[in-house]
Amino acid sequence: MEIGVILIALVPHYRIHINISISIIHYHNGNSNAFY
Repeated sequence: MEIGVILIALVPHYRIHINISISIIHYHNGNSNAFY
């Protein structure tokens, strides 16, 4: 199965997405519409 390889590849992307989301949230000062 290639699921393990996919997960390993997605973990860094997932962390980057979280960081971007947090940055967007801070940029909008807690605006609920900042969650994408």
